[in-house]
Amino acid sequence: MQDLDVNCGRIREELDWTTERQEKELYKLGKEDVRQEEKKVKIYMHNTCVHSFYNNKRYFYN
Repeated sequence: MQDLDVNCGRIREELDWTTERQEKELYKLGKEDVRQEEKKVKIYMHNTCVHSFYNNKRYFYN
């Protein structure tokens, strides 16, 4: 019976460790997704501002 308790304890520890590791990995993946989306938004905002600036400049000089 004691061996069974030891095995159950070891299995429980492995499951906890695996779950913790998976949660950390998911957190990292989520964080990376957020970074990628922020880059897309920054690029879009930059391009939009530049085009807007040039369009306004063109209208101003015409």
